[in-house]
Amino acid sequence: DLDELLELIVVISEQAVEAEAGALLLYDPERQDLYFRVAHGLQGDLDRLKGELRLPLGQGIAGHAARTRRPINVADAQRDGLFYPFADEISGIVTRSMIAVPMIGHEQLVGVIEVLNKRAGKRFTDIDVEALEIFAQQAALAIQDARLVEANIQAARAARTTGEVINIACGQAVTVNAIIEMINKLLGKNVKPIYTQPRPGDVKHSLADVGEARRLIGYEPTVDFEEGLSKAIDWYRDNL
Repeated sequence: DLDELLELIVVISEQAVEAEAGALLLYDPERQDLYFRVAHGLQGDLDRLKGELRLPLGQGIAGHAARTRRPINVADAQRDGLFYPFADEISGIVTRSMIAVPMIGHEQLVGVIEVLNKRAGKRFTDIDVEALEIFAQQAALAIQDARLVEANIQAARAARTTGEVINIACGQAVTVNAIIEMINKLLGKNVKPIYTQPRPGDVKHSLADVGEARRLIGYEPTVDFEEGLSKAIDWYRDNL
């Protein structure tokens, strides 16, 4: 379940660096901004926080971390020029210190993890930042995988998809020659294709149109063709 996964990511992040509170913001590629999906350890109007507050890339500490794709460790948030106080006003917390770490998976921005106020009045360390960076990378991949599974489940359950043909794929055109090159690269082989006269029905290239999946269930591809092929090969190696 995606919601449970996101909640767990925040809880683990807090525990890893001894933070009093944490939040997870997801990236909306259409609006190119961040929105709060999980807020943990906060006491204020969390529904309002999640429903109203959106941060364009570059705004606030989280927005800046997302835009630069680099973590930010702020020792004194109230005096930092990037700090955006509206979140404190809604959540009821006073942010003293914080770390914001972007979640990047397959070179795509997924969102930002925030941890607030290290316990016992201490400051977050460089080791805390490094630990969250490593965890954020794994969290991003887990979120992308969970979204793919959720898209398949939604497609199966949604009433409006009854009788519809929906492709869940990368949405990229790829030729047979390109597939052969990828397989050779991934397997360390040099298999040469044999070309013969074309026959009716021969496939020259493949393209799974994901337009219906976008329209009906809001699906967006997160893995390109070569990466998906690599994962498929790894699965066969591990299971067959």
